[in-house]
Amino acid sequence: MGLHVNSSGSMRAAKCPSRPGRSRSCPPLHRWYISRPNVLFWRTSKGAEVDFVIETPQALIPVEVRSSRTVRVSAACHLETFMGDYGDRVPAGIVVYTGRETHWLTDRVVAVPRHVVI
Repeated sequence: MGLHVNSSGSMRAAKCPSRPGRSRSCPPLHRWYISRPNVLFWRTSKGAEVDFVIETPQALIPVEVRSSRTVRVSAACHLETFMGDYGDRVPAGIVVYTGRETHWLTDRVVAVPRHVVI
């Protein structure tokens, strides 16, 4: 999944690989775009935390950032907890990492190289 921002500030989503066992593509990020979304931090009393939560009128987008070149399914753990708490308002979670491949970690969490997002 890619997120492209042009000089006028408008965004568009790039196509991403299909989910495990599905041929469905990523939710289009441009539907979530507003000029100034709220960027929040989320943490539970039990210590589960999400680095960034992008809040738009349409959705909550939880984002974890990793400094490794590889990412494992365990990187999706707190994103899955967040999605369980907020339900349908969260279409998918994103793990940003330093690797090169975009791939699904779970049915609702996609790993995206940082060069695609930044």
